[in-house]
Amino acid sequence: MRSFSRDRSVTHQRLKPGTVRRILSYAAPYRRELAFFLVIVAMDAGITVAGSSDRPVASGAPLQAMQFMVERRTSGGLPVGPGEAITAAEALAAYTIGSAYACRVEDELGSLSPGKQADLVVIKGDPSKKIEDIENVETVFKDGIGYDSAKLMEACRGTVGSR
Repeated sequence: MRSFSRDRSVTHQRLKPGTVRRILSYAAPYRRELAFFLVIVAMDAGITVAGSSDRPVASGAPLQAMQFMVERRTSGGLPVGPGEAITAAEALAAYTIGSAYACRVEDELGSLSPGKQADLVVIKGDPSKKIEDIENVETVFKDGIGYDSAKLMEACRGTVGSR
């Protein structure tokens, strides 16, 4: 697995020679916006990958986005840069420690460690072996309280954004 930890004292990192050229040549056959999904190119260049659930750029569903990073398929099943697929563990790292690093809060969030804050989900199955299992969320823990995911989904049905 590629490393997601970086030296915070380094504010600017040089990209490996040819990285920008590789990104542009890879993205050329696709629509321009697909360049944002070149995860392996970024990781190989030493860039920390941070997952995002920001709307309207993303669906707002981080588990679904993690599944996309592994499968590299649209909701209609079409491949999107399949050579940029990463492992479930790498996608999890992007959405946890990678995102915490991007926000400069990796000492407080991003991994299950003593003294850190953590919200988490309990998933039925093993997404590292079968990524579709990521859709089987049974319990959501927020601020130390467990919530039934089915009841949460029902309470949110028909709403968009925050209330």
